[in-house]
Amino acid sequence: MPSLKPIRELADHPNYDLEQLTEHYHRQLDRQAERFLEERGIEEQTAEEFRIGFESGRFGFYIRENGLSDYFEDRLIVPLVSPEGVIVDLVGRALDNRDPLYKSLYGVEDFLFNEKALMDSEEVVLVSDMLDALTLIQAELPAVCLPNSLIFKESHAERFAGKRVFLCLSNDEAGRRESVRIEAILKEKASEIYRLRLPEKVRTVNELFVRKEHPLEEFRAILQEAVDDAIKASIASDHKYLTVFREEYDKRRSEPEGKARTGIAGLDQILGGGLARGLYLLRGGMNSGKSTLMKQMADGMSAAGHPVVYVSWDLTPFELWAKSVSRVLGVPAWEVLEGEIEPDRIEEANQSIDRISKLQWTLEASLGTELADICEYVEKIALQAGKPPIVFMDPFQRLVYAALRKGEVRQPAHYVLYQLKEWSREWNAVIMTAVSESVQDAPMREVIGQTADGILAIEHGKPEEGGQTRTSIRVEKNRRGHRGRASVLFCREKAAFFDISAPSRPTGNGEE
Repeated sequence: MPSLKPIRELADHPNYDLEQLTEHYHRQLDRQAERFLEERGIEEQTAEEFRIGFESGRFGFYIRENGLSDYFEDRLIVPLVSPEGVIVDLVGRALDNRDPLYKSLYGVEDFLFNEKALMDSEEVVLVSDMLDALTLIQAELPAVCLPNSLIFKESHAERFAGKRVFLCLSNDEAGRRESVRIEAILKEKASEIYRLRLPEKVRTVNELFVRKEHPLEEFRAILQEAVDDAIKASIASDHKYLTVFREEYDKRRSEPEGKARTGIAGLDQILGGGLARGLYLLRGGMNSGKSTLMKQMADGMSAAGHPVVYVSWDLTPFELWAKSVSRVLGVPAWEVLEGEIEPDRIEEANQSIDRISKLQWTLEASLGTELADICEYVEKIALQAGKPPIVFMDPFQRLVYAALRKGEVRQPAHYVLYQLKEWSREWNAVIMTAVSESVQDAPMREVIGQTADGILAIEHGKPEEGGQTRTSIRVEKNRRGHRGRASVLFCREKAAFFDISAPSRPTGNGEE
C-alpha cells in the first residue's frame, strides 16, 4: 500500500499558530468585508461569535514572515473549530465567488462547521455553504455544513447517529443529486431524514433569508412541508423537480460547462471543446501509447489551470517526468532516462514545466494500492486545490487486480468500472483510465458501453520515416456530443502525439 502523505505535507504548510492567525485575520475585518456580510444578512454579533476575519492581500505580518503570501487574498476567513473548542483549520470564502469558492489552510476533513450543534440538538439542518449555516444559526436553528469542497462520506455520517436530519443543499441539479447521495449514506445512521425544497428561483438558504420579507416563517413552513410530504408518500414523483431541471438547463445554456481540452485540436473539435465531466476510457493495444497520450493530456490540462492527479502503477514519477521532458526538448525519452542530455537542457525543460508541476500530483501505486487509497488521496488533493482534480489512472487492469485481491466482488472489472463512474459523479470531475484490448470480452464491452461517458481508441497505421506513425484517435462513444476520428502523428521515441489535420466529419451516430 502506498504511504499517502498527510495533507499538511502535501500542502507544504508549516504548523501555524491558528489561534494567533484567527485573531490576526479577525482584526483585519474591514469595511469591504463588513459590507459583504451585511448584504448577506450576517450580523455583526455573528461575525464576532464565529471570529470571522478577512485578508485583503495587501498587508499583514503573518503574510510576510510565514510565507502565506496572498493565499487568502480577498476572502472571508472562518476558523474551523472542534467540538472541544480547538481551532483545527482556517477556511477562506471568496467575496467575488471566484473558483475555488472555498479554500482551506490545511484541508482538515474530520470536522464539520458548527459541529457543536450536533451535541446540543437532536434535530439539525445540513447545508452546503458556511453562509447558509451562519444564516440559520442567527435564526436560532441548529445547522452544520462541510467547511469547503469536502465530499460527504460515511465517516461524517457517524456524527448524525440518532438525529433528525433536514437536508437543504443548493436548489439546482447538482444539489438535488448530492441530496440523494447523502440521504443514502445517512439512512443507516440518522433516525429520520428529510429533503427540503426551496422556492423556485431561490438557490440557497442565505438567498431565501435575504430576499424574502418573512424568511424564518417561510423556512419553517418548508421544514413542515418536508415532514408532511414524507408522511403522505414515502417516494415522491419527479414532478416537484421539473422546475429544478428547467433551471439546470437554463444554467447550462447560458453558462456552458468548462471542458478540459486534450491539447489535440482535432480531437477537441469532435468532443465539442474537450472532455466534459464524466468517465472516459482510453482503449489501445500493447505499446500503443496510452500512457504517453494520457501524460500529454495531463500536462496540457495542468497548463490550462486544471489540477490533475495521475495514478500510475507501471511507470514511476521519474519515468513520467522523463516523458514530459522528452516532449518539451524534442529528444528521445530513453536519452533522458539514461542521463545523456546536458544538464542545462534538463534545467531548461524543468523551467518550462515548473508551472504545470504545481498543479500535478502523481500517486505511485503498487499491487497493494486499493480503491479506497486512491479515493482518499484524490479527495485530499481536492481540498488542497480547492476543486476536484482531473484524474488519470494507468492502467485499468491494476485497479481490477486490487479488487480481485480483496475477493469481495464476483466481477471485479465490472465493479471497478461502476465505482469509477460513481466517483466521476460524486466529484463532478473528469476521470480517464487506460484499458487494454485484452480485457474487452463481450460482457466487458457491454458494461463499458453502459458506464463510460466516452471511449477513445488509439489506432495506428503504418510507420513512416523519422520513427513516426500516422495514427487515429477515434472517439467511439461520446455521451455529450459527436463521434469521429482525429488524425495525429505518434512519435514513440519523443513521447508525443502531434496533431496533423482537421478531424473527420463529426457525426452523432459514429458514421463517417
